[in-house]
Amino acid sequence: MNKTKLSLIKLLQRAHAGERAAALAYGGHWKSLKNPQEIADIRKVEADEWLHRARIAEILADLEARPVLWREILFCCIGWAVAFICQFCGRFCSTYFAGILEN
Repeated sequence: MNKTKLSLIKLLQRAHAGERAAALAYGGHWKSLKNPQEIADIRKVEADEWLHRARIAEILADLEARPVLWREILFCCIGWAVAFICQFCGRFCSTYFAGILEN
């Protein structure tokens, strides 16, 4: 496998796990809100994250690669932790962690 393809696969594997963490975090964020419009907006973002993850999985399959199990588990834990924290810390923490996860 050439170096460029291997680099792309590694990047996509990281993105796949990151999309899970972001989606879970957004799920926790909208559950902490009261404003119906904000809830709808954040739920849309969460749904987009799940769609991005599915598309990345398709691309990985086309490249004959798979997500990395340990990274998936780690980012699942991170996503759930952020979702949990959002229930108590309000808007600042959810915005802060969303920015970190998106990077």
